[in-house]
Amino acid sequence: MGASSNIDQLIQYTALAAKTTRGIADASNVPFFEVASALATAILTIVQSVKSHKEQCTMMVEQIHETLCTIIQLYSTYESDGALPPALLYDIARFVETLQKVYGFVKSQQGLGKIKQLLKHGENVVQLKACQEGLRDSYDRLKIHAVGAAANQMAEIHSDAHKQHEELLALLASHPEITRSDHSSSVAGTVTSLGASFESLAILPASPQIFHGRESELEEILGALMQDSARIAILGTGGMGKTSLATAALQHPDVVAKFTKRFFVPCHSTPTHSDLVSNIASYLGVAVGPNLARKVVRHLSYGPLTLLVLDNFETPWEASSSRAGVEEFLSLLTDIPQITMRGAERPDRVKWTRPFLQPLRPLDDDAALKTFLDIADDNLEERTVRELLDLTGGLPLAVNLIANVVSYEGCDTTLERWKTERTRVLSDGYDKKSSLDISIMLSFTGTRMTHDAQALLSILSLLPDGLADAELLQSHLPIPNVLAAKATLLRTALAYVGQNHRLLVLVPVREHVRAAHPPPAEHKLLLRRYLHELMYLWRQFRVLPSAEIVAQLAANLGNINVMFADGLQEDPPDIIATLKSIVVLSGFTRVYTSTPSPLMPLAQAQLARFPDDPVCGTYFIDRFFASWNNRIPDPDAQIAQANRYFERARDEEKAKWYNALAAYYSTQGNNLDESVRYRRMVLSLTGPSDDLTKSRQQAMTGLANAMCSLGKQAEGRIRAQEAQQLAEMLGDVLAQAQAISSEARCCLSLGAFQDAARLCFGARDLLRVCGLAGTDVELRLKNFLAEIHLLKTEFPEARAMHAELAHTRMGTSAVFDQLNLALVDTLLGAAPAAVRQNLDVARHQFATAVGSPQGVLLCDAVGACLMLREGDAPGACALFEALFAKMRS
Repeated sequence: MGASSNIDQLIQYTALAAKTTRGIADASNVPFFEVASALATAILTIVQSVKSHKEQCTMMVEQIHETLCTIIQLYSTYESDGALPPALLYDIARFVETLQKVYGFVKSQQGLGKIKQLLKHGENVVQLKACQEGLRDSYDRLKIHAVGAAANQMAEIHSDAHKQHEELLALLASHPEITRSDHSSSVAGTVTSLGASFESLAILPASPQIFHGRESELEEILGALMQDSARIAILGTGGMGKTSLATAALQHPDVVAKFTKRFFVPCHSTPTHSDLVSNIASYLGVAVGPNLARKVVRHLSYGPLTLLVLDNFETPWEASSSRAGVEEFLSLLTDIPQITMRGAERPDRVKWTRPFLQPLRPLDDDAALKTFLDIADDNLEERTVRELLDLTGGLPLAVNLIANVVSYEGCDTTLERWKTERTRVLSDGYDKKSSLDISIMLSFTGTRMTHDAQALLSILSLLPDGLADAELLQSHLPIPNVLAAKATLLRTALAYVGQNHRLLVLVPVREHVRAAHPPPAEHKLLLRRYLHELMYLWRQFRVLPSAEIVAQLAANLGNINVMFADGLQEDPPDIIATLKSIVVLSGFTRVYTSTPSPLMPLAQAQLARFPDDPVCGTYFIDRFFASWNNRIPDPDAQIAQANRYFERARDEEKAKWYNALAAYYSTQGNNLDESVRYRRMVLSLTGPSDDLTKSRQQAMTGLANAMCSLGKQAEGRIRAQEAQQLAEMLGDVLAQAQAISSEARCCLSLGAFQDAARLCFGARDLLRVCGLAGTDVELRLKNFLAEIHLLKTEFPEARAMHAELAHTRMGTSAVFDQLNLALVDTLLGAAPAAVRQNLDVARHQFATAVGSPQGVLLCDAVGACLMLREGDAPGACALFEALFAKMRS
């Protein structure tokens, strides 16, 4: 489009592109699309009234239109894969960051007179240049993706706005499904621990189509389930059919009629107690946060009659390090009407229904034959079939695998191969396990198996979470037709598709293949690189709405733990990348499971080998920033070690370290003066880089909060306003809203409730216009509004907002919400028992998971208020005096 093009037409074209982007976001939940659409729409609204820099603004709108059209075309190409690749999402997120800068720039031009334009000329030039370069860079990067996609099916990218508009209309006409609300392309299926709506997680596995020889056990289970509060453990060795029996019971008409809700929760990728609790919470739709185990119990206890099946429960229970915690959690479930568990051994501390269900035994000859003939051809010689079945030992999984082999290769060939394999492996004699091993070997080496299918099964043997189709395609494994390989594994019964639409392998098969046919190092390296990309994507853009990325990471947590642990062995070429990813992973698990990554101790041991690598700086910065919810056991020694590293670092890295130290001293370090000193050290660093400017903006916001806590609210307000100006210049909407919330806090502390409320509402409007509603920053603003209600003695309104926040937020914020509810309930005259229950939960979390002595003191203060309300003035006075003494010490 040339200079003479009509600006109104260009805005119309761009509005359609933005609307289409929003339609895709609504239909498919693609990360960053909703924010991009909101920002583009907001920019168009403002541009129409801007009088200065009109030509430059028009050119930027044209670039936005081109980029949005490119993104839409890329989506239409990739959506059949199930998701956009991480590298493409990264560049889309970069584009969103640039749109924030453009929005900040055009908004700053509204209503500027000529004098103000002159005064801001230098600043405008810098901002305008950053916007133009950012848009150009985003378009160039996305065009590279488009060129790559063009090799498959994407049309040529045109630079003419009218042609692009026509192509967009044609695309929407030929692919109306890309903005249809019933269309979805979530890579993770719907797996995560966000506590939102995860209905497809609750999809139950179908009742087994082939089910023989377990009629008596099924009747016994059904009889027990018809009783009140039955707790059943289905025991047996691997491949004995425990899951099939549990599924048959779960789908039986009598069970369906009795239980309002039924859940089937796979536990094969939950090696620890906290993983198990988070996994169950995800399936139940319980929001992740503090005291999650009790939330799960409460959810089940107060809900309708529910049947909960924990499949592969032996995975978290058999590990000695987690057994005690797992058994304690099971004991908490004793108030819940029904639980079944399948495994190899019955855990203690649970009152299991008697008589106990006996461990499953192999199928009898008749049941084994019926199972075999349901899979293989009926027209087979019975003698040969019987001989084969005798060799399987009646293990259902072995019968299933051998029948699948026979259906393709015939009985005689399969029997001959069995004898050959048995001679090779059975040096210690024939037993049940070896029959299963041989069955798996015959399937693995069968004529139906291709080299690609074997390679895929080898990599899947490491992955307890399996892989979604998009992950199969995007991990760039050297398997030419990976979806054909998947089909082969499904046909041979070596793999199956779980209820979350991921390709999974049964535990006995995984264990055998991992030992006998481990994947080559190259395949593991490629898969780890894909997981590194996902971790980096979350780390770089975690402040943007990215629930889908969180969902995919949550769906792969078991895989990530296995692959990153493997990445620390034998010095692979990506060990530094793995260490960086583990640092990021620890931050992820702290937020979404309230625990640090179990891999962190392994990573710390390896970090000592690379004392001069930037990964050490990344570790120290993350560790001290996270001290607010993950206490540092030896802070002085770690600070000394980190200072030695940062002596040689660039100013940009030093600034991040000083901000991390300031965060530490404002929480765990409990020394605000020291925190202020480090914030000022950041401000003393000068330089033109964006990284350093962002650190200075963060330091100003932190300094504003510190000044407010020190009783210097006026100075804090000035610092907060400076932080807002810097954030606006950077085009960082979230940082700007955060700085506004700091100013609101200062106003609140000064008693300027009207100013505080005005600032909060203004910041929330800013976030909503830019598609950033629901972010942590907006929730913090909502918390300030609740505080304003509280201080104005508008207690019902304050309680309603705190209750809503308690159900929305997680981690330390959720603990404070629990404390605030206790305080408001005290003031509203709620029952003492209810207040104390909230206080006990908050106090326990502050003392353990959060590690906040100040939080414990606040709980005691609310407890003293409750005592005073209940007429125990001497007790309240004594507690207040003790609190003052602790605060002074």
